[in-house]
This record gives sequence, structure tokens and C-alpha cells, in this order.
Amino acid sequence: MDTQIKNIALDHKIAALAHKLNLFEVEEILDMVIEQIPSIMHAHRVSIYLLDKEERFLIFKRHSSSKLQEHLGEKISVDSQQSLVPQALLQKQSLLIGNVGEFINQNKLLIPVSRRQRYTSGSCMLVPIKVRLPNQHEKIFGVINFAEKIDFTPFTRYDLEMATHLCEILGNAIHNALVAEKKLGGHQKELLSELNDMKEAFAKKDIHLDEAKKKQIQMMPTLPRISDYDIDVYYSPMETIGGDFYDFINISEEEVGIVVGDVSGHGIEAALVMSMAKQVLNIYSKLHHSLTDALVHANEEIFTSLRGESFIAVFLGILNKATHVLRYARAGQTYPVLYNSARQPDLSELKSNGVVLGTVRGEMLRAKIEEKHIQLVPQDVLLIYTDGAIEAPNAQGEEFGTERLMQALRAAAHGSAKEINQSLCAQIRTFAPTPQSDDITLLCLHAHQIMPSKNFDTKRFEKEMLQEAESFIISPDWGYSEDLHEEIVYLEQKIADLEDRLTASNEEKHKLETKCEELEVALDMAADDPDSLLKQLRDQLKIALQLPRDLIAENGRIHEEMEKQKKDLQALEMELDQMTAHADALKGEYHKLQQQGDQLTHIRQEYQNKFILCSQNIQKDLLEGSMHFDKKIVERFKQHDYQGVMIHLQGVLDLAFEKMDMAAILSLQQQLLNISRTFAKHFQRLLNGGEK
Repeated sequence: MDTQIKNIALDHKIAALAHKLNLFEVEEILDMVIEQIPSIMHAHRVSIYLLDKEERFLIFKRHSSSKLQEHLGEKISVDSQQSLVPQALLQKQSLLIGNVGEFINQNKLLIPVSRRQRYTSGSCMLVPIKVRLPNQHEKIFGVINFAEKIDFTPFTRYDLEMATHLCEILGNAIHNALVAEKKLGGHQKELLSELNDMKEAFAKKDIHLDEAKKKQIQMMPTLPRISDYDIDVYYSPMETIGGDFYDFINISEEEVGIVVGDVSGHGIEAALVMSMAKQVLNIYSKLHHSLTDALVHANEEIFTSLRGESFIAVFLGILNKATHVLRYARAGQTYPVLYNSARQPDLSELKSNGVVLGTVRGEMLRAKIEEKHIQLVPQDVLLIYTDGAIEAPNAQGEEFGTERLMQALRAAAHGSAKEINQSLCAQIRTFAPTPQSDDITLLCLHAHQIMPSKNFDTKRFEKEMLQEAESFIISPDWGYSEDLHEEIVYLEQKIADLEDRLTASNEEKHKLETKCEELEVALDMAADDPDSLLKQLRDQLKIALQLPRDLIAENGRIHEEMEKQKKDLQALEMELDQMTAHADALKGEYHKLQQQGDQLTHIRQEYQNKFILCSQNIQKDLLEGSMHFDKKIVERFKQHDYQGVMIHLQGVLDLAFEKMDMAAILSLQQQLLNISRTFAKHFQRLLNGGEK
């Protein structure tokens, strides 16, 4: 059981390190690794070597001992026979060496005896730092040498498995950092610094209005110049500063990103969130070819920083200037409008599924984002706008609305992009002359005589995406299940369909109830005035006798249709009853699971109390025993910081070994033995039924 507990603790440490390595700088990653890995693997000496660009030399980058830092930068040829490190590359696998001397002799390496003596325990591990790319190709970045376990025992096969897993995590982190450096043009540090500044400003909300206005003006992007396109943006904040934003992202020579967003709220807080969102979207749009991936990763940053305090609606598009294909996805933003008199219909909305950022995260968001594309043709006018344009109210409280906006676009589409925006703005101002109730942003893209250099082929596009997969950021999320994801999407669609059918059923039911009410009113009137009812029946009979026979036949058909609709309604009501019964059954299962959860919580609390009592008894035995500890250890015992105790004893023991102070070594050995016996005694009691 002790081994199982240690393995679980080790897995947690590795998972924590993997989370910390989500960095965009290779040097920062190496600093983090050399600080964490020695304690995780219980290795006294750890050295990291990375391949140079030509992959001819291994460069000494980090060592766990500060005494060896002066040797950083030294090179070892990848085919050298005078060092152990390259052997992991030459043999193309992780190496668990039980006896360094025997390994040197068996492989006829030219390593002098003095070098062998550095391996006091005679055991080491040489593990390649590698990453498995989406195309199943493995890329190696270097090697880590794990030498001398802290307890001087040989490394085991389990140690090698954990070390290999660690090196794969490090390989992923280095790969991601190199991709980020390539796609962000080496400016990742500046971009992340600006992003962190925005996060801190939002957390403190400590910024003056003038400063915020100045920063927002500075961040307004210049309009890109794209051959055969006319672009214009109209931006009008409700207050001095606003939460609407737009951006143009230089993805590559052939692609430009288009972003339009709307932050919930107004004023300084919305402006800070807007600035943060622009930075995040700029970074992840360059890192991820898939728009869905870019929005999902950007949402993680936004969700973590905002914590439900604010939400962001976004339109994200990528325009290929050669093929004139626009790929787009939206996260809760209004539908863009496309107009072209040569199209049928001439005016339409580019609809796609999506929810605002900051509401859900991970695969739940991925399931709701829909990425689409459209081939632009000459004279296309694309309008991307925020909801402030269509929600502008007049004096009577009526909103400008999508229909008026589309009519205004149709009337103004013959002009330039700037003239179109000016015309739309004038229409909105005329309709709603009162002060703005929300920020307004209009981004107009007018295509002229564009000529695609090549047709957009969906299959070819997918093939190119697979070919480019080697440069993609590798996600550390190992918990994603494609089958579960598809099942969730299917269930959500099923629920939506049933909700639509239920709505239609309720509407039919409402119509029948209205008809019944009318009949009840007629019967009440007849009860008060029988002659009036008789007169009504006579008048209706005369009208019926005057009807043509074809209308009487039509009446029969209508009657049959009504009977059919009644049967359909009854079937829907039966299905609704079945759904209700199923929902009740699910509620019953939920209550059962809730009760089981309460029982597990109670059991967990009992075990927690036992562990607390066990900890207190361990502390009492150790502090009241005959063994005397120094003040730092006693203080850590009182704080139940047993890990701190072991780290302190380890440091003192290392110092004693360096000085060869046998008395101190024996004393520390006795202390460690006493601590181990105390822990063993109380954990045995805990396993036998708990502390008493």
C-alpha cells in the first residue's frame, strides 16, 4: 500500500509539473524542469542536453548542481564514444544502466575511469527528450541524464517509465514553445507581457479614465491594405471608452485574421477586458490553424482570468487573399451579413453555431462552436457588426433591428466601404437620435474584381491541414474522449429537436384552448338568448346552402386534415408523457447518486479525521520521545510539515556527507530511523482500524 501511495503522489507531482510547463519560452521551461525533476525522480544529479539546429551536437544546458553551471554550453558530438549521454540517441531508446562500468566495457566506450567514478551508485538513466507529433512522427530535442538516486539504490524499471513520461511532457512543452516562437515571430514575450499587464489591471481595476482612453486609442489597429478589397470600420463607444473591439491579425503572407468582439458591460472594466481579449485572440489565432481550437484556447485564458465577471461575444474570420475563401466561426456574436446583387438570394446572414466566451469551457465550448467557410466573389459586401447597431431604440422603445439594417445595406451597397458605413450610421442615427445605449461597431469588407488564384477544394484543404499538423501546438489534455464528445453533441441535438416539437405542440394546444373558449362564450350567449342562437344557426345554414359544391368538398378535406392533426397532437402528447416519465426516472437516479455522494463524503470525512488524529499522534511520539531534534525540525513537526522535515534532514545529511562527519551521519540516520518507525507504527494502526 505504501508503494501505491507513493506512485499516486508521484503522478500528482508529474501532472502539476505538466501544468506549470505551459510556457512560451524554452529557457523558462528548462529552468522550471531542473528545479522540479530532481526531487520528483529522487535523483542527486540531473543534467539536460539539447540538440543544436543541425542536430550534430548535444549542448549542455542545465545541471542540478550549481557547481557544474560553469560548464554550461559545452558540446558533445552526437556520435561521440567519449560520453554516456549520446548513447540514448545512438541506440534510439531510453537506457536504464544498472552498472556504468559494465556498460562502458560492453559498448567499448572511450570514457576514462575518473569519469566513471562520478556515478557513485553505479546506476543512471539516459532518456531522450522527444515529442510524438500528430502525424505519428517522433522528433527528438535532446537527452536527460539521471544519475545517483538520493538513497544510493539503483534506478528501477518503474523509475525509467516515469522518467520517460517526464521527458515526453518536456518534449511537448519545448515543441509548443518553438511553434509559438515561429508563429508569433519571436514576439511572444512582449505579447505575453502585455497580456499579463492587462490581467493585472483588470484584477486591480486600478486605471484612470484618461489613461484607459489613451491606451484604447493606441490599440486601435490600422486598416490592412488588401489587393482588390475595400475595408472600413466605424467604431462609436457609448461612453468615453467602450467594450466593443475589432482587430486585423497578420497570420501569414496569404492570410489575414478579422476579429470583431463585444464585451459585456461598459466603461473602464469593459475596456480592460477588451484589451485582454484582443491580446489572447491575437496569440491563439496565430498558434492554431483551426478557428475552433483558437477560440477554445483563448476561452481558457479568458475563463480563468474573468471567473464569470464578464463575457465576450466574438466573430473570428480568416481571409485567404489568394483563394478569397473566408473561414469563420463565431462565439455568440451577431451573424455577419453578405450582400451581392448577383447572388441568389442577394442578401443573407452567415449563420453558424456558437456561444459567448467565458460561459463554458473545454470540450463543452468546442461542441458548441461551428466553423464554416464561404467563397467570396466579385462585388460581395460583407458587414460584421455588434448588437449595438440593431438594438438602438427610438423614442417609442422600438429597436432598429436586423431587417432595417439589411434594407439599409441593400440600398447603400453600390458605394465604397466607407460610404456604406456612413450611410448605415446615418440611418441608425435618424431612427434613434437619442444618446447611444450601447457601443456600435460596423466593419465593412467590399470585394471588387477579385480573381481566385485557385479554386477552394475541401478535400485538398483537409489534406493540407494534416500536412501542416506537425507545426500545431500539441494539447496536454489527455482526458478528451472523441466518443463521449460525439455522444454529448448527439444528445444536445436530440434535446433541441424535442424542445422544438414540444414548442409546436404547445402552440397547437393553445390554438385548441382558444377555440374551446370561443365555443364556451357562444354557449353562454345561447343560454341567455335561445332565439339569438336559433337565428345564428339559420343564417349559417343559408350561407352553407349558397356555397359551391367544390367548397363543400374542400370542407371535407379540411375536416380530414383536422382529424389527422388531432391524432398527431395526441401522439405528441403521449411522447411528452413518456419524456416526463423518463425525466422523473432520471430524477430518481439523480437522488440515488446524490445519496451515494453524501455517503462517500461522510466516509471521506471519517478517514480525514483518522488521518488528522494519526498526524497528531505521530507528532506527539516524535516530540515527546527520547530523540532530540533541532529547532527547525521541531517547528516543522508542530506545523505537520513532514515534507519540510524530510527536505531539511536531506539537506543536513548532504552537508554531513560532504564534510564526511560520521557522527552527524549516524545521528541523522538514527533520527530518520526513529521517524520511519513512528510513521510505520501509526500507519499500521490506521490500517488495522484507525488511531485510538
